[in-house]
Amino acid sequence: MHLRLNRTATVILGAAVLVAVGWGGEWVRADFGVGASARVLRGERRGPSFPGSGPQAAIGLLGDFRVALGDVAWIGMSHCWEECDPVGTLRGLRLATALNPGSLYFCLNGARILAYDFAAWRIQEAESVGHVPEAEKERIAREQGWEAVRFLEAGILRFPGKALPLIELAQVRLRCLHDSRGAAEAFARAADCRDAPDYASRIAAELFRDGGELLAARTLLEKRLRELKVSGVSFDQDRYSSEREVLESRLLSLKMDMDAAGYRDFTEESGERSEKDVE
Repeated sequence: MHLRLNRTATVILGAAVLVAVGWGGEWVRADFGVGASARVLRGERRGPSFPGSGPQAAIGLLGDFRVALGDVAWIGMSHCWEECDPVGTLRGLRLATALNPGSLYFCLNGARILAYDFAAWRIQEAESVGHVPEAEKERIAREQGWEAVRFLEAGILRFPGKALPLIELAQVRLRCLHDSRGAAEAFARAADCRDAPDYASRIAAELFRDGGELLAARTLLEKRLRELKVSGVSFDQDRYSSEREVLESRLLSLKMDMDAAGYRDFTEESGERSEKDVE
């Protein structure tokens, strides 16, 4: 009599195998940097490594069940996350991502957990034993921000041409690292993606403008306006008109800033580059 396993039983069995071979300390060694991930895992025992064995070998044998098992791992991670357990959360996050690297949901939400939840847990832990200065809170936030940046940069390579990982990267750089220029560059990269939301170019331009890079801001807005005019026939007309009106308004405001800053006016038709007057 042959033993027959249905899909659910196979997934459960596979999950059990992964827990046995891949849920240990070796599996969660740092790809995420030297902040909370390394700190919470310090001192974990790691067993010996043998060629052709361990989590990578086990994952390779799973074939079509990897996506389903990735969901199982994510659910397990979520339980750890609800308990504010950084060690279990990190293990589950890495395992789920390795099993299903094509999940955009895992990429975006994993980065948010690393950036914001890990920072909050670390601050709460520190506050439980005494006062935590604002400078220390800021240091923790930056440390976790860098871990999320590294996680997202790896994800961006898996999702070429997708705007959302780049937008998430921009948000982390802005909120956690206070890196306005890095955020502007990420938003600008997102704006070049086919699935970019309308606001990507506008936010990038505003960040460049706030940083004094008026020409970069103007170039982005004009590029977006040209693209909008070319593709306007395929747009919802109300959306097209509204977006065009916003872009033209911001370009007019930006031109006033550039005039006040001493930039020479120019037209696109002339081919002249805008530059500051030299006294």
